[in-house]
Amino acid sequence: MITSIARAALFLTVTAFVFAIWAFWGMAGPRISEIFLSSGFLQLPEPLIPPIESLPGSGEVMSKAGQWGDGFGALNALFAGLAFTGALAALFMQGEATERQNKDLHRQRFESSYFELLSLLREARREVRFRYSLPYRKANKISGTSERGQMQTEAAAFRTAVYEMRYLIRTKTTITSITRPQLERLYRIGIHARFESTFGPYFRIVYTILRRIRDDKILSNKEKIQYANLLRSQLTSHELSLAGFNGLMPQANDFSQLITEFHMLKYLPPGMARRALEQLYDEEAFAARND
Repeated sequence: MITSIARAALFLTVTAFVFAIWAFWGMAGPRISEIFLSSGFLQLPEPLIPPIESLPGSGEVMSKAGQWGDGFGALNALFAGLAFTGALAALFMQGEATERQNKDLHRQRFESSYFELLSLLREARREVRFRYSLPYRKANKISGTSERGQMQTEAAAFRTAVYEMRYLIRTKTTITSITRPQLERLYRIGIHARFESTFGPYFRIVYTILRRIRDDKILSNKEKIQYANLLRSQLTSHELSLAGFNGLMPQANDFSQLITEFHMLKYLPPGMARRALEQLYDEEAFAARND
């Protein structure tokens, strides 16, 4: 695409060229006329009393003068063509400017909506609740009246849910041969079914943000990566780990694909059940970007 500086340079060059032609023709016109009517073609007596039509050879002079005059028609056609070209160029540049303006307005609207969704995400995080299950409390000798045994909120709720999920994986599966249905069932029964009312809205907002980024037709790929990275920076490792488990459920639609496409799990530490997720997600979900 031609840059603004290149377009301006091209416009100035064409303008200077047209002006040079106009100035040359204006200054050279009288001289050209003089050459046609001078001794080089026909010597005219001074003063010229009889009309030129009555002089010998006047037909040739008039013919050449007419040919010179016809040159103005070509010049007029040149200027008309240049004017038409300039009009087309103006329309083209106006269309480009309008398109850029529309794209800028779209980016502003997208960014406004994006940050509103991030604000809703933070509000949904504050509403998240989770408590260890009775089998977990018994296995780890946690009293129901202790601080660890009480209902956890916000970031602590995600951390508690990840510990519960790690316990379920360790006691209910063979980590070396875990399958997607197994892991999906453990998450659905052990986490989602017990506290869907708080986790559900939270992960739906995460899904909505990622899908809007992916489906946007105006944002460049670089801009999409930047917005996805910004979202990931807002989430703790526990939140990202649970998002990976949530994406395995059938009702999550293509959440797992979005997690993979935007490399949402690449900073997930080993202690966040990463080993189990690595068996079910493509390597792209954990890979760093080359760009």
